[in-house]
Amino acid sequence: MSYDVTAEGVAVQYDAAPIPLGAVITLPNGNRYQCIKAGAAIAAGDAMLQDFTEGVFNFAPTAAADTVALGICFTALADNKVGFMLVWGTQAGAKCAATIVVGKPLMPTGTAGTLDDITIDAENAGQLAAGPGIVAVTTTSGGLATVRLS
Repeated sequence: MSYDVTAEGVAVQYDAAPIPLGAVITLPNGNRYQCIKAGAAIAAGDAMLQDFTEGVFNFAPTAAADTVALGICFTALADNKVGFMLVWGTQAGAKCAATIVVGKPLMPTGTAGTLDDITIDAENAGQLAAGPGIVAVTTTSGGLATVRLS
C-alpha cells in the first residue's frame, strides 16, 4: 500500500493503517509523525502515552501527572482507529494548562491529554529524561498552545 503524505497529510482517521503501525513519516516542513492505533478515544491535541494493554503501537491520552508523553495527536481518533501523532517538530494545537511559560519543558497533568510546565525535581526528573523533550513555544489560548518536540 502506498501512502502519499503530501496529498493525504496526517489529519486523517483510518480504519486500517495506511502504512505499517510504528512507521515514522516526515512532512515537507520537517515535522515527523508516527502511525499509531488508538487504544482509547483520543481528542485533537492530546498528549499521548503508550498503551501496552492494547498493543505495541497503541496509544492513549495521558491521564496522570509525571507520566511520559511520547507525542501529540492533532487529529481526533475513535478507539481502535488509526492516525498519526507528532513525535518531532513544532505544531500549534496541543492541549495545555492555562498558565504555561514559553520555553519551559512540559509534562502531562492529571487532566487527560493535557500538558503543563514543570519544575524539574527528583520526583519527575526520570520521567522527563525518558520521553521526548516537549517545550512550550507559545502561551495557552483557548486551552491550546504551540509546542516543540525534539
